[in-house]
Amino acid sequence: MQGASPWTSLRTSCSETPPFADRSATRTLASTGWLVLASDAYGAAMGGWHSHELAAHTALELPPLLLATVLVDALVDAAVARASGHRSNLSASLGALLAAFARLRSPESGS
Repeated sequence: MQGASPWTSLRTSCSETPPFADRSATRTLASTGWLVLASDAYGAAMGGWHSHELAAHTALELPPLLLATVLVDALVDAAVARASGHRSNLSASLGALLAAFARLRSPESGS
């Protein structure tokens, strides 16, 4: 019997363009802004229990740390997607991860 293997149909469905591939620059900038603001507030709150200097240091240190984490995750995600034959690219991975880190919903989610 010469039917299509289940791996073929899985690969075909996974190689479709991801929903975050058409993200606009404005939405990506908004995600980045929310990530920076939220991590500033979180860092200040976590450092504020000890002193004002620690609050300021943590508020300044946390946003670059989280942005670096998002960038490394996006690079790894894009590399794995490319190695496995998917059409996802770095901008799609970066947009999806920024939205996830900033806890923004995609327009396709309906809310």
